[in-house]
Amino acid sequence: MLKTLICVMLGGALGATLRLLCMFESLNAMLNILAINALGSILIGYASLALSHEQKLLKAFLTKGVCGGFTTFST
Repeated sequence: MLKTLICVMLGGALGATLRLLCMFESLNAMLNILAINALGSILIGYASLALSHEQKLLKAFLTKGVCGGFTTFST
């Protein structure tokens, strides 16, 4: 449980940082938000299907952490 929590926290920090970096590079904020959310949703779906149940820490890091932080970071 604690390992999973740490993985999600680290992934969330990484995902939020990536979103912030993407926002600075954009000229049109609304299209940028749409593109980030669409990309994050696709990546969550792919990671959920591609990773097996044995890789639960990696799956938590990528789906709940990185992609979750990437798609829901408040700007």
